[in-house]
Amino acid sequence: MTAFCMLPTQAQLCFALALFLISLSTLALCFYRYICHGKLRGCVFDAFVFSAEIALLSVITVPRHLSETENVLTKMPIIIYAAAFILMLSYSVISIFRLRRKMQLTLSPLSVKEAFDNLNSGVCFSDTDGRIVLINKKMNGICELLSGNQPQLLSELEKTFSENSELSQSNSDSTVRLCRARDGRVYRLTHSKLDSGDFAGYTQTNVFDVTEIFKTNERLGQENTQLKLTNEKLTEMYEIVADRIREEETLKLRIKVHDDIGASLIAISALMSDEKQADMDTQLRVLQNAVSYFESSGSHTYESFEELSDRAENMNVTLQLDGKLPETEEEYSLCVLAAGECVTNCVRHAGGNLVKVKVDRLDSEYIVSYTNNGKKPDGQITEGGGLSALRKRVEAAGSKMTVEGEPEFRLILKLPVKEKEND
Repeated sequence: MTAFCMLPTQAQLCFALALFLISLSTLALCFYRYICHGKLRGCVFDAFVFSAEIALLSVITVPRHLSETENVLTKMPIIIYAAAFILMLSYSVISIFRLRRKMQLTLSPLSVKEAFDNLNSGVCFSDTDGRIVLINKKMNGICELLSGNQPQLLSELEKTFSENSELSQSNSDSTVRLCRARDGRVYRLTHSKLDSGDFAGYTQTNVFDVTEIFKTNERLGQENTQLKLTNEKLTEMYEIVADRIREEETLKLRIKVHDDIGASLIAISALMSDEKQADMDTQLRVLQNAVSYFESSGSHTYESFEELSDRAENMNVTLQLDGKLPETEEEYSLCVLAAGECVTNCVRHAGGNLVKVKVDRLDSEYIVSYTNNGKKPDGQITEGGGLSALRKRVEAAGSKMTVEGEPEFRLILKLPVKEKEND
């Protein structure tokens, strides 16, 4: 079997160089474990392996002219040296892989500092004297962008942001500032006092990049201003539409009054001249209804609740009915007339867009209440021409009308149930 000393000189040198590198890796492992753990017990075996590698290295590199014992060691079969070499190499490789895996699963001070530096936001901590004891790369980069220097004191950091501050907001716990850098980006700085455990008295400072949020808020502010102007224009338009609809209703009312009075006068004239026979009471009732329009101070009349609902939609008002209106013509007309007056008042005085009509039928009367979602009356309600005319119409029909201003505007009609509805 070939002895190690019989190998060519180049092969012996390669073997010695490989063993030397393995011994260096073992020594590095020994020192790393001691630095990370601070205990000698975990390094004993590494030191033993390193000593064995150095001893073997000294044997294979000994000159041939030395003592007989050393020459005997070099004359040992090559397989023994190869086995020792494989064992030492395997130990070094396995130890390195185990250590690397352990490092990946264990938080070390270096890994914590690396994660701290790689945060997307700037963070620093200062002690009770205002000295910055820990700061990450992001914070240093932002400060260099703002002032060209890296801060050493908390006062320097505050001065850097105060010189570029656009908005300041403070309270007892923290200070909030917004500042704009030369590149146009906006940063938000906050201070907070720590009061727990070993960190009591320290100050944590955070800087966040809020450029997108700031731009979004500016854009929303501009849109809100534009929306306010648009709402003002819409309000003016609705008032114009309401006036125009009122004018159209007045015109229709005038035409209807003209036709009713003209027809009644012709019929009465014919009766008085005995040209033809007709029911005098009927013609007088028609004439009385026509004249009553002048007593209503311009109150509008609607043929049906559906017609009123359509006209309310033209004024951007939703008319909502809860319950069933009376079926008799007189009470039905009063309910529709009151709804029309409430729609008009909702647009002109309350600035709302919803009128609710709630109908409750009791044994002897209907209770019809009208409310809206507009602003509440400033004080006691004074009945104008429309409400006064409506009250006259209601009371003339033997019903009751009540107007309330607290806690909200409410118009209430109490209409009797006609006997023919009970049949």
